[in-house]
Amino acid sequence: MYFNKKIFGFFCAVAAAVTFGLNPLFGLKLYENGLTPPTVLFYRFLFGSILLAIVMFCRKQSFVLPGKYLFWMITLALCLAGTSLGLFFSFKKMDASIASTILFVYPVIVALIMNIFFHEKITVAIIISIILSLAGVAVLCKTSEGAFINLPGLILALISALAYAIYMVLVKQTKLRELMPEQVTFYAMLFSLPFFLLTPGFAWKFDLFVKPVLLFNILGLAFFPAFLSFYLMAVGIQYIGATKTAILGALEPLTAVCIGVLVFHEAFTLRLALGIILVLSSVTLVVCSKNQKIKPQKKTLPRSDRNKAESKTVNPQ
Repeated sequence: MYFNKKIFGFFCAVAAAVTFGLNPLFGLKLYENGLTPPTVLFYRFLFGSILLAIVMFCRKQSFVLPGKYLFWMITLALCLAGTSLGLFFSFKKMDASIASTILFVYPVIVALIMNIFFHEKITVAIIISIILSLAGVAVLCKTSEGAFINLPGLILALISALAYAIYMVLVKQTKLRELMPEQVTFYAMLFSLPFFLLTPGFAWKFDLFVKPVLLFNILGLAFFPAFLSFYLMAVGIQYIGATKTAILGALEPLTAVCIGVLVFHEAFTLRLALGIILVLSSVTLVVCSKNQKIKPQKKTLPRSDRNKAESKTVNPQ
């Protein structure tokens, strides 16, 4: 059976964005019951890493992490914790929809990092896709009346976007690409746990295990937006690259909007329809665009060396 890695990569990237967009479905109940952002994030990644450990055990994958990956894995975990904490704390400083919109500059940051440091060509299709996705996210994330942007909130949201972009680049461009996606995601989530423990506002919530509603929602949060989303994102990055995977992340707020309409019975307005059209146009453009590979430059020998090489070619001894 023929296996198309590119198609599979696009599928994983889309599925990663969709599952990550399920955050509100499970997270709102936890916040209503008094859990703080660091506490929710800790249990989300704790149970997510346990789920991945079960998958790795069933597939008989090694849990050994060689020392050469340790630095990059700790850096990856720091980025994972940074993007999560930066976003959730920015919600306390500004309107959540504005913070979410600022977060979605991360595809631009990914494209710039890949272009500046790894010489990946930014095509016209990629530029148009980024513009469409940013416009779509801005339209979908409705701001409340009187909402404003303050400097601390802006900085936190930008830190979240930068950390998320660096996370995606590290998965593709460092030694971590030699590991299986399950291993990368497992250790990234596991190593991020101490950062949440040390964050102000963290509190142990043992009543999670005795309240079915809390346990159901924390397990849903751990399975879909953590375990499944980050694992599929790692697979997508390996097959289609960080830039395209980042742009496809625009499907995340679209998923949240669909949940709001279908589950929480929010009104489906013309604004939402326009946002969905812009996001889907961006995704379609990314999927249909061709991969642009950088051709390696030929090394030019000095004239004296070229003459020697030519003489050897003409008169081989």
